[in-house]
Amino acid sequence: MHCPTPTENAITLWAEVSTRAETRDREERLRDKKHVIRSFLNYLGKHPGEVGPVDVRAWRKHLESIVNSFAHLVALTTRRAAQLSRYTENPRADQEAVRLWSKPWP
Repeated sequence: MHCPTPTENAITLWAEVSTRAETRDREERLRDKKHVIRSFLNYLGKHPGEVGPVDVRAWRKHLESIVNSFAHLVALTTRRAAQLSRYTENPRADQEAVRLWSKPWP
């Protein structure tokens, strides 16, 4: 039997009291809230009592860098897909696709 830590108990309690009973998809929301807090604490590697505003800002910058990296990847993929679609009418489309997707990405 798994015995939750005091931190896990606090996370669960916070998620439950900060999510209304009538919330649509409540269980999913609870799971997501708990996941975010666990991810935050794991990223910091600190006890919750040691967390301060500087830590919150650092985590936010970390998340923003992930989002920006993802957005950049989506933009590159979209651009390559648009280039690739131009070659679909070409009889040599297979050769062009290989050449296009073989080029190094920036």
